[in-house]
Amino acid sequence: MASLESIKKNIVWIASYPKSGNTWFRLFLSSLLNPEKESIDINNIDAVSLLASSRVLFDSISGINSSDLRVDEINAIRPEVYRIISSENNNTIYIKVHDAWQRNDSGDELFPSNITKGVVLLVRNPFDLTVSLSNHNGISLIEAANRLNDSNFSLSINPSKLNNQLQQLIGSWSEHFRSWVDRSNLNVFVMRYEDMLLKPYQTFSRALNFLDIKVDRSIIESSIRKCSFEILQQKEEESGFKEKPIISKRFFKMGKCYYYKKLLNEEITRILTINHMEILKRLEYNCNSFH
Repeated sequence: MASLESIKKNIVWIASYPKSGNTWFRLFLSSLLNPEKESIDINNIDAVSLLASSRVLFDSISGINSSDLRVDEINAIRPEVYRIISSENNNTIYIKVHDAWQRNDSGDELFPSNITKGVVLLVRNPFDLTVSLSNHNGISLIEAANRLNDSNFSLSINPSKLNNQLQQLIGSWSEHFRSWVDRSNLNVFVMRYEDMLLKPYQTFSRALNFLDIKVDRSIIESSIRKCSFEILQQKEEESGFKEKPIISKRFFKMGKCYYYKKLLNEEITRILTINHMEILKRLEYNCNSFH
């Protein structure tokens, strides 16, 4: 168990609903932290490569085979795994997470506040997200929309195989947002995917300011260029991408916003609007444009 003396606030959770720009932001951050590299290696982003849900990470740090445990037993141990990671590092640690913020059955925070430096929460409008999830997982648009509306939506729950990631409760799109922003009591910076695309310098700069990372404008602009969607697509075409699901044709597919209108029918759009109107307004999306 991590000692009280070793506890430090040095973990930044890079949190998001799946397919909301998490990987893109981590690639940008990796490029920024390694400015001497002329190009990004999408399969080697060591500085920001830790996954909160990694089964290998859990097993190696806990010393317990997670395949022998129930989900509630794993969640009872996960906070201590992160405390140990924190205690063994002096620098800031960036960890990708798709889970909704939550407490385990013992009431312990799954992502402990006493080791958390901050949270970058990436969000994407649920209409484009529905299309992206459909493509990513090889499911229909209505199935994808239903996941965004499902309080019990979870990842890595296939009982017929041992997934390389632990089970993650995601919840609905709105509940995921509320869990981090309203319930966690953590210092959260919300970053919209659409702003990353439409005004990249301003948006990425604000994130770096939140993270207290001070670099020259030229380095920020260079990292943005190195991680343009066109370049990421080219890199994936050349060398593949290890985070791409087998069922998906490509991970970096479109990198656009508001393209859902050509693909979603009126009923799916209406249901998503009804279910998520409150959070859409809070995120200052123009709700009239989604009809």
